Amino acid sequence: MIQTQPDLKKALKEWASVVAALESGKQVILLRKGGIMDPGFDVESPMFLLYPTRYHQSEDQIRPQFQSILGQARALQPAEGKIRISSLAQVVDSKETTDIETLKALSEKTIYTPQSLLDRYQNFRPKESIKILFVRTFLLGKPQICEERKSYLGCRSWVDLEDSIEIGSPRPVLSEDEFQKARAEIRSILK
Repeated sequence: MIQTQPDLKKALKEWASVVAALESGKQVILLRKGGIMDPGFDVESPMFLLYPTRYHQSEDQIRPQFQSILGQARALQPAEGKIRISSLAQVVDSKETTDIETLKALSEKTIYTPQSLLDRYQNFRPKESIKILFVRTFLLGKPQICEERKSYLGCRSWVDLEDSIEIGSPRPVLSEDEFQKARAEIRSILK
């Protein structure tokens, strides 16, 4: 059972396709450096809502076996000016790397192509390390639609939602054993 905050407002903006991968258990890590408007990336809360964005993602950045996830994510997006919040994540562990070969190997544990990871992380703030967040994802009782306010816009990682999101009794996407197995496989790449 997860202990949630009844008034959870912190949300991490992430590609809608990555949120869909987390929600389906196909991915258990987030790779972050921060957005253009962020001075860097720090975990602002160990538990946060997942805010799916529709920007900066395209078919050529996603491995072929996960193309359907992008289509599903697009199909679930509400009308322009609205956000669909359907999950939350809990950071269980984190690591950092600056090693390009490690980054390429990690692509096998994400929906990203190796080239899209290199483009996204090697070319943007190349001296900064990449934060690898091991996250356990939980589905909310029911997805909720809220307004995408002006204060949420822009290339930033974190936002504080103004709308109340009903957390209810979120259920884990993966069992504890499934999550720990996926985590161990990724940690073996990081050694």
